[in-house]
Amino acid sequence: MKADLTFRPNRPTGFTLIELLVVVSIIALVATLGAYGVMRARRSMQMASAQTMLKGIQAGLETFRNDTGDYPTSYGPSPICRTPDTPADRWTGAHWLAQAMLGLADEDANNRDNADLAPGPGFRLIARGRVFGPYIDVEHARTRMIDGVPVLLDTYDHPILYYRFDAAAGQYRADDNNLDNPGDGDDILGPPDVNVYARRGGSDFLRRDYLICSPGPDGLWFCPGESGGTWGSDDDDFNNLE
Repeated sequence: MKADLTFRPNRPTGFTLIELLVVVSIIALVATLGAYGVMRARRSMQMASAQTMLKGIQAGLETFRNDTGDYPTSYGPSPICRTPDTPADRWTGAHWLAQAMLGLADEDANNRDNADLAPGPGFRLIARGRVFGPYIDVEHARTRMIDGVPVLLDTYDHPILYYRFDAAAGQYRADDNNLDNPGDGDDILGPPDVNVYARRGGSDFLRRDYLICSPGPDGLWFCPGESGGTWGSDDDDFNNLE
């Protein structure tokens, strides 16, 4: 019997460097895809939550109108005793929206209670009259203070702005959501031109009652010609213009 003298090199029992690099690359790819999927899911949930919030506010505004005869104003002197020479001598539309929906203006500038004539959520139009509201879920509403008065926030912590259509002028008031800033001009919270925004590239307004809006995930107002794109393409703003 002949002995088998063929040379057979011993195979290493561990991984080669190339094999390790391949495994690490695969793990990194899976982790990246997983993280991207989580980010997409989170973004989708936030956007869905923002849309649900907007619909809830719209329903609240309709109930407010049925109760009081009209939609809340979006411009005018503050009802909580601000003096005319302070930056907060009037409320913006964002302030009026939060007050109409929540009724939380319980303390005036002089720390007197019940500035809106009703303790806690809700408000009265006359002393000892009916308590109106709140018109949205107070417990889950997101708010922050601007000039000492609450405004509603979207899921990205941007103020939700409100404009009531000015039927006499046939347009929205551009400065309804401008904060007074004496000496430095107004601090503009809303779109650069709200009337162009409310037409969305068309010749007529999509709504002639009210506009509620926030700038969406990126915090920037969509404005073709300034932010690029065309209406309906890259617009990630939240509004009731659909």
